[in-house]
Amino acid sequence: MKNQPRKQGASIITKPMRNFILGVGACFLVLFIITMVFRNYFSLDASTTLGRHNLTIFFSAFVFMQFWNLWNARVFGSTRSAFSHLRGSRGFLLMAGIIVLGQLLLVEFGGEMFRVTPLSLKEWVAIIVLTSPVLWVGEIWRAVMRSSKSPDYWRYS
Repeated sequence: MKNQPRKQGASIITKPMRNFILGVGACFLVLFIITMVFRNYFSLDASTTLGRHNLTIFFSAFVFMQFWNLWNARVFGSTRSAFSHLRGSRGFLLMAGIIVLGQLLLVEFGGEMFRVTPLSLKEWVAIIVLTSPVLWVGEIWRAVMRSSKSPDYWRYS
């Protein structure tokens, strides 16, 4: 409400927003390639047990990348940390918890209905760790922007 109104013909997606979307997309792509090559997950044939398991890992990695990006989106347009002001964000925390719990339940108990296989604790930890750079890159970017004392360049560009 503090910002000036947008011009009627202005695009909904600003240049900084476009750059953010493309940057996150590039980060997702790199992480998926690393995950696939590092774990040698090229067997994605859902009719085989190995293929179904690999697709479950791929699906879970995608969901967790979106989960981490949710934290970045929470503070988009500012240089605040994604962890700032969490006390007043009960709805956000509730939804984040539902996403994580829902993914865990779906994968562990979804079985044939969702064509998934349960994952080991080691696989869950690997998924969470390998997808978390989506958040950490955003945190580093915002920290750099804070330290440069530049105005919130997101808003009017």
